Amino acid sequence: MKTFYVATLARYVLVDAADEAEAASLGQDSLHALYADLRAKHGRDCHGALEKGPPVGN
Repeated sequence: MKTFYVATLARYVLVDAADEAEAASLGQDSLHALYADLRAKHGRDCHGALEKGPPVGN
């Protein structure tokens, strides 16, 4: 497994995945949970487009 950097323009998560497709899926779920927490704390909607980067490390 590799660690992938999955991000919007404002937030990011690191996910362990076998390939980019799995990283995108896991990252989207993690970012959704992160933004849900921000919405709950701040009482407003937060938007962000998913950006994928290359694997982190070797």
